[in-house]
Amino acid sequence: MDLTITWQDQSWTLLGERALWWDRERTLILSDLHLGKAEDFQAAGIPVPSTVHDDDFERLEALLRKWSPRHVMVLGDLIHSARREYPELVARFTELRHAIRGVRWTLALGNHDVRGTEYLKTWGFDEIVTEVDHGGLLFAHDELRDRTGVVGHVHPVVKLKVGPDRMRLPCFVVGKTRLLLPSFGAFTGGYEITPGRGERIFVIAGREVVGVPPSQFR
Repeated sequence: MDLTITWQDQSWTLLGERALWWDRERTLILSDLHLGKAEDFQAAGIPVPSTVHDDDFERLEALLRKWSPRHVMVLGDLIHSARREYPELVARFTELRHAIRGVRWTLALGNHDVRGTEYLKTWGFDEIVTEVDHGGLLFAHDELRDRTGVVGHVHPVVKLKVGPDRMRLPCFVVGKTRLLLPSFGAFTGGYEITPGRGERIFVIAGREVVGVPPSQFR
């Protein structure tokens, strides 16, 4: 179940599929797919199946059909490596874009993308930029430069304790000036965080988004 919150005096929906819906602008925002990571592992001799990315494409298509966005912003690290090309992934991404018409696609480059900017033009984005400045907010992969906005990059997860059980779950982090996205890619790993002062944590359990009280981290 998705969860709608108010942030910066606007309505935002935290999606169980690890993405963000900006209601006013009818914009779907996601970050850190790291497509091609399976192929990079394979090249290193580690037998990771290429099907690990199937879930990413299926979730993205489901979101596009459910929300009918005018705009999709990918906030960096679309690909895992700029050292090689991924023709099958490009073809699949292109097929998805063509299946859902009337959507503007923007890629804000992440640290894994930046050396492959020329190659990324073949993925068919309407624009490839370093950041998006819109509606008084900044949308970027990592650096907000003392601005207020939405970022990715960290792949945030939190560790929760329930009796003898321990759970490590991806999460959204919502602070006064920063909204931090979970990684959209299912095969990305995560960086364990502790919420800062005034930050709210919303974990993703399955496809349900749940707020976690501050006492859980004391």
